[in-house]
Amino acid sequence: MVAEASPYLDPSGPEALAGQRRYIGRDLASEPDWLERPRAEHLAEIEALSGPGRERAGRHGQHGEMSTELYETHGAAEEADHLAQIARLLSLPPIAITPERTDPMTSAAATAGGPAAQSTILPTGEPLCGRWVRLELLSGADIDEMYPILADPAVYAHGYVMHRRPTSLDDARALARSVFLVQQGRADGNGGGRTTYAIRLARDSDLGPAGTLAGTSSLSEADLRNESIHLGSTLYGSRWWGTQVNPESKLLLMTHCFEDCGYGRVKIQTDTLNTRSQAAIAKLGAQREGIIRRHLKREDGTFRDSVIYSVLKDEWPDVKARLNRRLG
Repeated sequence: MVAEASPYLDPSGPEALAGQRRYIGRDLASEPDWLERPRAEHLAEIEALSGPGRERAGRHGQHGEMSTELYETHGAAEEADHLAQIARLLSLPPIAITPERTDPMTSAAATAGGPAAQSTILPTGEPLCGRWVRLELLSGADIDEMYPILADPAVYAHGYVMHRRPTSLDDARALARSVFLVQQGRADGNGGGRTTYAIRLARDSDLGPAGTLAGTSSLSEADLRNESIHLGSTLYGSRWWGTQVNPESKLLLMTHCFEDCGYGRVKIQTDTLNTRSQAAIAKLGAQREGIIRRHLKREDGTFRDSVIYSVLKDEWPDVKARLNRRLG
């Protein structure tokens, strides 16, 4: 166990920030269980990478000074996203990209009179906090708490039929990993990966004790070039339907998308069979765009038609005001 008093784990210390930068350079694709490892293991490795004489060391030595390598390979947006995720996972402050660093591609374009540097970024993975709910990255440690929600028969009574209703805790664990944790933390800015959140009650109230898992939601299909992202894979236990949980979750997620990350369009979609979800999306103020036929394959092999909605950045102020009114 790593001593919390280590100077290399001091959230305000430069050694901790340097260690996190080196640590995040690992090849995450080769370690699919990376987000589910115990926190102590991550802390131990960060300390090992942060000590004197280890400036160019890394768990995988070929990465060298890996924050620079990651930056040069993927650009500032992906580096910022990965650094924010490790900071969130380890309960350490997010690491900002230093102002003097610019993306080689966008700076070259600007010098040549091309388009300005990209201002849209990937979701940061930082906690999103409101009066009623708190959103944090979903991890393997949350999976067992998903069971009561996934096993709730009411969830499947209104057209939510993308997957089976689990019959045991082990079945729920397998389902959660394959549906909600797949590609977690691997957003690439070109439509791949996702940022999935656990939605917990922020305080003791009539909704339940603080910290209770009420549901989950994801940001996926992040397209930095076209400033578009998908808000979906949303699921709540029926106990919290019609409460402040959904409107505040949507408020927090869309505020993050439009105001923090710079997206111009947030897509929300649902199964044509899921009438309850369609009503909830329309109540947000999202515009119905139409139906994509035979869009997604369900677990049982059938195909669903999807109803597509969206909110554009010019519409966001009105949608935000509507959500705030609902929350009082």
